[in-house]
Amino acid sequence: MSSIDKLQIQGVRSFGTGHGETIQFFTPLTLIVGYNGSGKTTIVECLKYVTTGELPPNSKQGGAFIHDPKLCGEKEVLALVSMSFNSTSGAKMVVSRRLMVTVTKSTRKQKALEGNLTLRRDGERTSISTRVAELDQIIPQYLGVSKAILEYVIFCHQDESLWPMSEPAALKKRFDEIFEALKYTKAIDNIKVLRKKQNEELGKMKIIEQHAKEDKNKGERAEKRSRELSEEIERLRVEIEALGSLKKTAAQRSKEAWDHCAKFEKIVATLEGKRIEASAVERSVQDLKKHIKEMTDSDEELQAIEDRYEERMGVYQRDNEVQRRRYQEISKEIEQHRRTLGDKQTEIGKYQAQKDQYERHVQQRETLIKETARRHNIRGFDLDIDNEKVLDFMERIGKMARDQNATFERARRETQDESHNAQKELNQLNERKSAISQSKESARNQITINDRKISSHQAELDKIDVDEGGKATLESTIEDIEQRLARSKADYDTARWERQIQDTDMQLRTLDEKKERLDAELVEGTRQAGDSARLDYLQKELKDRQRNNLPWAGLEP
Repeated sequence: MSSIDKLQIQGVRSFGTGHGETIQFFTPLTLIVGYNGSGKTTIVECLKYVTTGELPPNSKQGGAFIHDPKLCGEKEVLALVSMSFNSTSGAKMVVSRRLMVTVTKSTRKQKALEGNLTLRRDGERTSISTRVAELDQIIPQYLGVSKAILEYVIFCHQDESLWPMSEPAALKKRFDEIFEALKYTKAIDNIKVLRKKQNEELGKMKIIEQHAKEDKNKGERAEKRSRELSEEIERLRVEIEALGSLKKTAAQRSKEAWDHCAKFEKIVATLEGKRIEASAVERSVQDLKKHIKEMTDSDEELQAIEDRYEERMGVYQRDNEVQRRRYQEISKEIEQHRRTLGDKQTEIGKYQAQKDQYERHVQQRETLIKETARRHNIRGFDLDIDNEKVLDFMERIGKMARDQNATFERARRETQDESHNAQKELNQLNERKSAISQSKESARNQITINDRKISSHQAELDKIDVDEGGKATLESTIEDIEQRLARSKADYDTARWERQIQDTDMQLRTLDEKKERLDAELVEGTRQAGDSARLDYLQKELKDRQRNNLPWAGLEP
């Protein structure tokens, strides 16, 4: 349970600026008694101001809450309200708030100065300034009471004590603040907003899922069709190989048949020659029988004839030998002519086969020309096709092929140009990315160096004891540091490293989808680096303000 220990007031309303007045609060009850105008209400107003930061009604301008400068003959009056209390955790704390009013010839200007909260626990002293934290929010937390209860119930000003009789709308607002119903309303609104966003994301995810399913089905159908085509290609390849083997076998058999046919023709030709030869011999015998005569001469005559016959036989023998040699020559010539005849008949069969093959090729060519003409919408080739039409068709097909080749070459050049430009742009983006990465690395190194300097300065700061006399010097140093910090922040915002890296990553993902995961990691790392840099700046600012935090009145907890 929290409790208020002491309250010090200086320069507020009837409390003068010479020295501070300290009020001790006792347990369980403290009564404040005094004449009118002695400052009883001022004590409640100071309690409300030091705990909530709210000034009394009709005193936020003109300095009505601060001691009148005319009473002390000063143009500038400083007011201090300090409160020592025990938090809900039992820690002793001192909170101080300061105000200043300046009098000119025609106006009064009121200004709230820096306030601070000092905590001392286990011999260690911690100070929190209004420059790094909102005292209006953290003090009610340490007291364990909401700001609305402090303002409207515990330290309610007498001019505002009739708020329970106000309009229903204003009354409901006050009760909502007291019972903190606004938190639940905001939580419900946030839940509704999150639910709406989640529903939108769910709708997007469903659309993406539907597209993914369609792509998956298309891919499965394409894969199935690809497998079917592969199987069909493999089957056709097997059939082609089988037909090739059959073709080789048929060619071998055809060659063997032609060889057998040639041999048979040679045998027939030889047989026919033998038959002719036998007929000739038979005719010769018949002729001899016709020309031989029986002789009626005596033996001596016959002997003489025989002797002469031997001579004639010698002559005949020589003549026969000549005729035999001639016959052999003629037989050789006949044999040679028979072999030539067999070769010619073989060539005739070969040429006949080539003729049949040529006719088949012509028929296939005609079929192919008609089919190609129908496929490419070429007219004039539906009827019989002669050589002139074949030449015409070849010329048209050649022209179409040249046009297609020219189109293909032009598309290939355009594709090469686009690829070259894309590669050039990708190289430029990679160079930009490298430069930005180097700049980011330099910034990280500078942040590390600054952290080291902050640590060393903080160590030196812990050893320094600052008095009232060094306040002006410290304030000028604070202003200088704040100006440098503002310039550094402006330079950092102008650099826009995060935006440049995100744009570069988007372009790289468009040009190279394979780097998408690495680019996402780079974006995430860059975001964390930016958060770390901002956190380091905030820590530096916090430490600088803690270093320059000097309380006016030394209310020790």
